Amino acid sequence: MGAFYGPRVEVRVRHAPVPVSLVDFASQYSNVARLSGLWSLLTPSDRRRRGDRRGREMLERVDLADVLDPKLWPQLVGVALVRPDGDVLPTRAWFAGRGDVPRVGLGPIHCDRLHPFAIADLVAAKLLTGRVPEVVSAWRLDGAGTASGLRVTRLGGRVRFDPYADDWWAACQRARAALGDSPMATGVKTIGNGTAYGDWIRVDQQPQAGFVALQRLDGRTERRRVDRPEGPRPMGLPALRVDRDAGGRLLMAALERLLADDGGLFASANTDSATVLSTRDGGLVTCPGGPEQLDDGTTAVRAISWAALDASGSGSRRSASSSG
Repeated sequence: MGAFYGPRVEVRVRHAPVPVSLVDFASQYSNVARLSGLWSLLTPSDRRRRGDRRGREMLERVDLADVLDPKLWPQLVGVALVRPDGDVLPTRAWFAGRGDVPRVGLGPIHCDRLHPFAIADLVAAKLLTGRVPEVVSAWRLDGAGTASGLRVTRLGGRVRFDPYADDWWAACQRARAALGDSPMATGVKTIGNGTAYGDWIRVDQQPQAGFVALQRLDGRTERRRVDRPEGPRPMGLPALRVDRDAGGRLLMAALERLLADDGGLFASANTDSATVLSTRDGGLVTCPGGPEQLDDGTTAVRAISWAALDASGSGSRRSASSSG
């Protein structure tokens, strides 16, 4: 649970109208689940956690091209203990003061203590900074065989799903395509997203104060009284749920790198989409507090051209204006 942070949400250009194009990852969480091989980890006859001594080597050699290769993703299902030293990683803090609730942010972290992070977050940090975080130890989940008693079914009454031969989320995507623009297709999309995202991390609050057991990073357990204890649901498996969000943040980091390599940046980001500063021909656009200047001294930011945005692999776009 210590490595769970939720999706990446941020605004970089606030209270200033700028031209943007919306880019979006299709079925982000379902695709992260499919790429990571989650189905084989949900249905094995034997699931084990094992130490990963090769994690540092993988981080040393990984680059943007690897992240865009599906072969990498099954290696990212795991957690590492890290001593952050300026690495761009997610954190939870009182950014607006102690009167606010803790919120998730992404930025350079310095800390002498060890912190758990999903392996996908460490790859994202490498993409954004070029530096390899200091990994002290790491572990991954492995599954062997397939559980007995699973049954063949049809999604939406159309697409056959064999749990011993197919991937659940790939089947959901095929079913959506086969069902077209219909309420049944929307239902299949909801099921696919829910099974990729929801119950693995779901916890329910209890109405009365009580004691909870806290597992410390040094291996010790302590009991602490809290106002509203939380308990996991029967399908709770945080180790798998952590990878979904971290995989989404990794995709956003890959988008950020693709844009940066072409001189672009985004004005805002939310989970599976971003508003990219862009115009038909690219160039400087007025923006108060921007890092660049027009000829008359007005502060500005640089927008990428529509053609460059399409060529970057960011997918289809929709043009709009954003003011944060």
